[in-house]
Amino acid sequence: MPVGVRTGEAKGLALMVGLAAMMFVALFGWGHQYFHWSDPHGRVQLALFTAFILGIICGYKTKG
Repeated sequence: MPVGVRTGEAKGLALMVGLAAMMFVALFGWGHQYFHWSDPHGRVQLALFTAFILGIICGYKTKG
């Protein structure tokens, strides 16, 4: 198979990774406006960031 050609499974995985990244950026950047949370010390953003990083780590550990 030529380099750069992805199988259907790889395309689906790339789509999910992109979707997760976009959702994280949206929540991290504009979540306080959408959900109207008060976060003067940045603790909600820290929790979102930590959950995202731990999700990445867990995904790699279960994958292989």
